[in-house]
Amino acid sequence: MDLALMRRGSQALEALRKLKAEKQQQAKEFKLRLEHLKTHKDNAGKLRKEEDGNKQRARESQDKIAQLQQDIEARRRNALKWQLPSVVLVQQWRVTARSPHDRACGKTDA
Repeated sequence: MDLALMRRGSQALEALRKLKAEKQQQAKEFKLRLEHLKTHKDNAGKLRKEEDGNKQRARESQDKIAQLQQDIEARRRNALKWQLPSVVLVQQWRVTARSPHDRACGKTDA
């Protein structure tokens, strides 16, 4: 009977060794998977920060574009406001720029 108990005990030990080896292999696989997941998580965090930075730069660029468009429109309105008076000033300058001889003779630019 001792022999039968020893046989069962050795079979149980062998089963435990196999189970231990399987669990150790599973643990290695899980650790490797965990490392990959951590790497993916870190990369995702970096990408999120990069995306946030890009969104911020895009908003700043859009604000700058809007400001420049307003500036262009203001300058355009200002140019139109001053365009007609400058034509009048040129005409007045032509009248006053005639030589005294031309004015005495009654010559005109037309």
